[in-house]
Amino acid sequence: MAEKAIIGKMAVYETLTMVVPGVMIVFCVWLTDPEMWSKNLWCPEIPTKLNYLFDTAIVFVLFAFSYVAGSMNYRLVDWFWWKIGLRNNICMIRGSLRDKIESGFFKNLQDVIVEKSVESMSDEQIEDIYYEAYTYALKKNRRSNIPYLENQVAMFKGLIFPMSWVIVSLNPESLGGFKWVAAIVVVIVLIGLAITRQKKIINLVLEDYEYEKRIEKQSNEKK
Repeated sequence: MAEKAIIGKMAVYETLTMVVPGVMIVFCVWLTDPEMWSKNLWCPEIPTKLNYLFDTAIVFVLFAFSYVAGSMNYRLVDWFWWKIGLRNNICMIRGSLRDKIESGFFKNLQDVIVEKSVESMSDEQIEDIYYEAYTYALKKNRRSNIPYLENQVAMFKGLIFPMSWVIVSLNPESLGGFKWVAAIVVVIVLIGLAITRQKKIINLVLEDYEYEKRIEKQSNEKK
């Protein structure tokens, strides 16, 4: 039951990650010509008693468009995130792994190090260690923080383009001549939030790997 509840919550979060930015994108498209869109979405010839059916259909159509727009937006941002080297950034992983090893507390992480130091390891070796730790930590899933944090990162990344577009689309009088500055600030803040959450995920993956390995060893010793 607990697993089903977690899966259900994750499905909701994933849907929101696509729909919220998608709604903002659809809103910005509507702002390009509100009068034209209003005319196309208004059907006065429909009988009054059927208006609620038409309104319901419009809601579902807009939801579908929002989800598709949000999904396309996220795929584009995720591709760009990967292109500039921010997704599973090796430097962040290397730094976190080095800090854990140097603390002397993470013995199980030390066991997977095949070289004299983290700094002397190749990017491929660092990446392999991280994916091993990630897979193991997620498989045990004693703490569900990692998937939630991943959805936060996805939301922050997905909002970068829609939020900046909304600000730029505002009436010039709303922000004076500073709407482009405001848009740039929003982009910087969202990127910063995404990176800090991503850093937290890396730390949690390594910590969960260490603790789960320790629990597994203690359990085997008791047997």
